[in-house]
Amino acid sequence: MRFRFWLLIGVMIACYVLPWVINPGVSLTLGGYDLGEWTSLHEAVRGEQPPLLTSFLLRLPLALIAMLIGVAASQPHPPALSPGGEGAKRLASPPNPLSHGRGDDKQPHSLTPSPKGEGVHRWLLPVLVILLITVALLPPLEILDYPNDPNYQQQALVAGIALVGGFIGVSGIVRRVDSGLRVGISVAGTAAVLIGLSKAYQLMQGFNLPVSVGLGGVLLAALFASVAVITMIGFWTGRRIE
Repeated sequence: MRFRFWLLIGVMIACYVLPWVINPGVSLTLGGYDLGEWTSLHEAVRGEQPPLLTSFLLRLPLALIAMLIGVAASQPHPPALSPGGEGAKRLASPPNPLSHGRGDDKQPHSLTPSPKGEGVHRWLLPVLVILLITVALLPPLEILDYPNDPNYQQQALVAGIALVGGFIGVSGIVRRVDSGLRVGISVAGTAAVLIGLSKAYQLMQGFNLPVSVGLGGVLLAALFASVAVITMIGFWTGRRIE
């Protein structure tokens, strides 16, 4: 996977951790995950329909990042060209018409075969990052004592979305619709960030505290939207070329 992609993922995770709301009056500065945990304690959020909707919207973006990693990991990488090798020479030379129907017509490809283990290396890092994100989203061990707690159940649900969604992407099952998935995941991420942040902001205003919006959530929403737009442009450009 390309360096630019991992740079994007790193920036998105950093934006999720950076402050989404800033409350200088009580030194309350919360990132996406902490804001989701804070809202889960509010009675108004627990009484939402569905319950804890605001907390779910604030936790979901990190799981969607894991799904983006999985979808990107399913993309095959073209093998490297062998500039001076036998394959390149065969590519430059015209085919031998006398070899038709004989065993010697199976010329080596102009592309060098993938090194042994390259496929493993391609998905090893994505799987590791998806697992780390899943662990970060898991509820505390207290869920074993309070398995019916809706907050713990939601944390387990979001962690499951990250794990299952990410692994489905890595498996390559959805490779044919990967562009549509990237757009859908990115649009969902943009909506989750903006709606969740708006709801959390209103909750803090209800305490009559001075509160302002931090850069973390705004930048993350912009990055999700950028991924959707770039993917759509690339898709339609490819269709026009075809």
